Amino acid sequence: MNKLITVVFVALGVMFGPISYSKADPVTLEWDGMGCSENVIFDFDLQHLPDQNTYTLDGKAVAKSNGFTYPARGSTVFNPVTSNFQVSILYTSATGETFALGASLNTSTLSGDGTMQRIAHGTVGKDCKGFLSVMFN
Repeated sequence: MNKLITVVFVALGVMFGPISYSKADPVTLEWDGMGCSENVIFDFDLQHLPDQNTYTLDGKAVAKSNGFTYPARGSTVFNPVTSNFQVSILYTSATGETFALGASLNTSTLSGDGTMQRIAHGTVGKDCKGFLSVMFN
């Protein structure tokens, strides 16, 4: 098994160059649902993917109303044309509802408008506008 893993990484290294990952940095984002969705704090490890304008987000979503915590994943891509970060986040609550969030963050304010959608047991809810921002400690 170890030989197979080594062969896979060598093959990927030959095809795409050396595989390396940067150290993950903590980042906290706040979603304000503006009355139509739950307000959420996201605590993520932000990790840059080498040679790309892309970052992975791995962490948790914390509901501001009750403090419940759910695993959350996402990504963000820097768009040099618009100077914005395009953010996508997914998490599933304990009741089986999946929430998908997309937002565009301005690089000067690290905040911006977005949309959250609730998918509950096969039924897709309407889009909910909101505001996503980076929180500084």
